Amino acid sequence: MSADNWSVCPKCLEKMRKYKADAIAKAEKSYGKVSVDEFQKAVKTANALPDEPDNTLREDYSIGVDLDGMFYVSYACSCSKCGFKFEFKEEKQVA
Repeated sequence: MSADNWSVCPKCLEKMRKYKADAIAKAEKSYGKVSVDEFQKAVKTANALPDEPDNTLREDYSIGVDLDGMFYVSYACSCSKCGFKFEFKEEKQVA
């Protein structure tokens, strides 16, 4: 069996969440220091930021038993945006 999938990159998600939290904190900190219109615009802009990035993490995986009785699991992922990569492989003789 083999498959590929696209999902959200954990590193991009972490970065996006921090960016949004910082924007909200900056808007809140400006309360009373800027005009009402500027404050409302900053809050609206911060809240409009996406909660989740696009699906830029490609996942490839396979699992099975070969003709020699070797069970294998293979997983690899990489992000096309930030370059994050992870790989896992395991094999065990079962027959």
